[in-house]
Parts: sequence; structure tokens; C-alpha cells
Amino acid sequence: MGEPGTTSDPDTKNRQKILLSWCSCNKKPIGDNEPSQAFLWRALDFLTDKGKAGMLVSAGVLFKHNTTTQAFRNQWLKESAISEVFNFSHVREFFLKGQSPFLSVFFAKNTEKSIPVSYWSAKQSFISKNTQAIVLSNLI
Repeated sequence: MGEPGTTSDPDTKNRQKILLSWCSCNKKPIGDNEPSQAFLWRALDFLTDKGKAGMLVSAGVLFKHNTTTQAFRNQWLKESAISEVFNFSHVREFFLKGQSPFLSVFFAKNTEKSIPVSYWSAKQSFISKNTQAIVLSNLI
């Protein structure tokens, strides 16, 4: 994951324009012109009522505090139900040269019942640095 929108590539700028236009036309708030937020909105359109999705997204989706990202998060969380979040921000150098902090988010269209969210955060360790492997385990 790179920093979307920071390139001068004309194709990238055109794609950015299209996704921002889609969000605007569909009254979907998006903060910092962040493509991850637009993709999360669009994914909801493709899910059936019982469908689930998982996506790699910028960590800013959940952690940025500006008003436009808060507007995105408030509305998106009303329309979706997150079941799991895996935070790879601290180990991002293992993935794609570690350019941007990212999360793996698993979600469904919002159901009326509230569900707990499992949150995992991978951390650097001696083992992960030497083996280039990340293991997530649920110790009960």
C-alpha cells in the first residue's frame, strides 16, 4: 500500500477523480480523499444481506481524527458491522516496503444486532524480525 494520490501519474489522478465523484454523487463522505474509504463504501454495494467482506485498508480509516474522516466513519459504521480488525501498522515493513500503516478489516452489512469486534495488533519482536513471519494467536 502506497500513499494514494501523491503521485503525478495522470492515470492515478484520473482514478482518484472518478472515485471522489462517485462518493459525492452517492452522498458518501470521504476524508482526506482516501481511496480506502471509497472502496469500503463501494464494497457494501456488492454484499448480499448476509454477505461478508475483508479488505486491506489504510489505518487512517479507523484512526484519523479530522472531521471528514469522522463523518465517513460515523456513517459507514451505521451501515456496516465490523467483526474483526487486524492492525499491521507496527509490522508494515514486512509488506510492500512498509510505506503506509494498514489494517485488515472484516465486515458485513449492518444487522440490527450488535456484535463484539475482535481487534488484533501485530507487534515487532525478535522472532518476527528474524523469521519474517507474523503469527496471530488467540490464547484462551
